[in-house]
Amino acid sequence: MATKLGSRAGAAQIGPLMMLVSFVLVAGFLYWLSVTAKPTEIIPTERREAPTENIVTFAAFSALPTNFLGDTIGLQNVRMGHAFGNHGRWINLQDANRNGYIVYFPDLVRMDSASFYHEITGGALVNLSGVVVETTDSVLDAWEAAGSFTAEVDRLVAASTAYLNFIDVAHVEPGQVPQPLDGSTN
Repeated sequence: MATKLGSRAGAAQIGPLMMLVSFVLVAGFLYWLSVTAKPTEIIPTERREAPTENIVTFAAFSALPTNFLGDTIGLQNVRMGHAFGNHGRWINLQDANRNGYIVYFPDLVRMDSASFYHEITGGALVNLSGVVVETTDSVLDAWEAAGSFTAEVDRLVAASTAYLNFIDVAHVEPGQVPQPLDGSTN
């Protein structure tokens, strides 16, 4: 047994030296990386322009939103209402009953740092573009999976709105308060 312990005595004495060498090697490697690495260029994101190809007046859209099913449309100066769950907002259509209509903001719009979404408050005027989509059970299932509903009743409300469709927003930006035609300020 004495011979086995004696043979390990040299290995125990080299431990601090190996630790020092490893620290020097790691420090040298980090220095080499800092000298030879190229800096990463960060390109600031710019606000994207809204598509202007199929601008629809809000009055025309309000008359019968089902006429636009499957179409990509743009609406200007729409007054946003209260939040609907985590992803939606209500707007009031300009129909006879001022029916509520859901505008859905998917994660791509909500998480985009250049998006105007985070600045939207109730009563804000916005320009938005998106696809008019039918509200089906599979759509409601997808919304539920995405955490769109904040209350159990939200799914029932979405399934029973007056128009069984919604706008799946692809782009949103601030709207502008219309100026009077006579040049006066109110």
